[in-house]
Amino acid sequence: MLAVQFAAAHPETRALVLLSAHGGGLDTVRLGCRAGHLAQDRLDEMVAEAERLVATGQGRTLMLFPGWWYVLSAESFLDRLRNTPDTLAAAPRITCPSLYVRGDQEDPEVYPAEEFARRAAAPCTVVILDRCDHFYRGCEDAVAHTVVKWLRETLGA
Repeated sequence: MLAVQFAAAHPETRALVLLSAHGGGLDTVRLGCRAGHLAQDRLDEMVAEAERLVATGQGRTLMLFPGWWYVLSAESFLDRLRNTPDTLAAAPRITCPSLYVRGDQEDPEVYPAEEFARRAAAPCTVVILDRCDHFYRGCEDAVAHTVVKWLRETLGA
């Protein structure tokens, strides 16, 4: 997601590889929650708690989220909610070729490969891996092969 922002700001970038890059923007946390990630159905509760912690000077307190595999500080959670750069909005400024890989078990609304490709100013190759989750479990070789092959074809050996 941050690579998109970098490539949009640096037109000299030769190629961009995105592995399950989320759409970003102000809806990214809500979409993730609907998909069962982060705060899941407790978003309002978790936002209120994070805001309380920040307001009382405890913004660096770590919080556990029901649909997340690691902790976030209260202030970093609110930052993610309110300031995540918009990947799709940046796509028209991507002037280098890009590869966007996503697993077929990932929500296309959260990881919008096809929409990114449609909006990108330069060609974007979309690869959806079969029987593949967000962590690419069991698909590691396919991911590596896909990326290396695309980079060789795009940039030369």
